[in-house]
Formats: sequence, structure tokens, C-alpha cells
Amino acid sequence: MKKIAFGRTADIYEYGSGKVLKLFHADFPTNRIEMEYQKAMIISNSLKLVPKIYKKVSLDGREGIVYERINGSVMLKSILFNPWKVQYFAKEMAKLHFEVNNKQIKGLESLESKLITEITSVSDLDLVSKDLLIKGLQQMNIKNEGLLH
Repeated sequence: MKKIAFGRTADIYEYGSGKVLKLFHADFPTNRIEMEYQKAMIISNSLKLVPKIYKKVSLDGREGIVYERINGSVMLKSILFNPWKVQYFAKEMAKLHFEVNNKQIKGLESLESKLITEITSVSDLDLVSKDLLIKGLQQMNIKNEGLLH
């Protein structure tokens, strides 16, 4: 497999025809991989403008997710080579952001729930601090169930 990109949590490899493998680092928590997989499946089934999700795989002691490979150019590169089209690209990006940010999808974790999970997983915080943060968060009454932002 040919590595085509890398990041803080995973490496990206070519994976057959029209697919890529996001192979998470061995120390990345498997429960977070499962959460990403479940969210990606829900979003992929709800929005046409995101890559399809094919399956989860295990390879050399690492877990990964196989995605549809999307070929294309980076918008910034297009703007640099066609600066007179910047307004067109800005409008296209705004349309995409609007579509994604206004889509409500059933089955996605709320922002409040996600933040509570993150707070409870911080090992450097004591239980009293975690409790204070969670209570403060709950008082904010965040209502974004199923939104993609």
C-alpha cells in the first residue's frame, strides 16, 4: 500500500480501486475509532457530498476505516492559479458550508454529550473539576442535537 497522507491520529493509504484506508495509529483508542466509524456511516448515508464508507479493517495491529477516494484539486490551488475566480469559489464554499451546517441528522451525538465525554476522559483533571465543568456545560443548555457542527 502506498501512503498518501498522514496526520496526528492516522495515516492514509491507497486501498484498491477508488478507495483509501485511514489507518489509525496503534495507540489511538479503539472506542474513538468505533465512534468515528458510526458517525461517518450516519453522515455518509445522509449527505451526498461526503465520501462513502465501506468497512472497518484491522491491519498489522492497527484499526482502520475504508473510505471512497475522492479525486480532485484543492480549492486553494485553483484560486492561486485562477485568482479572477475567487468570488466563484467563495460562493461555492459558502453553499457547501450552508448545506452541511444546516443539515440535521438523526443518530448523531449532541455537542453537549460529546463535550461531556471529552471532559470525563481528561486524565489531568480531578473528579471535582470534571463535575464543575460538566455542571457549567449543562447550565449552558446547548441545543444542537444532530447538527454537523
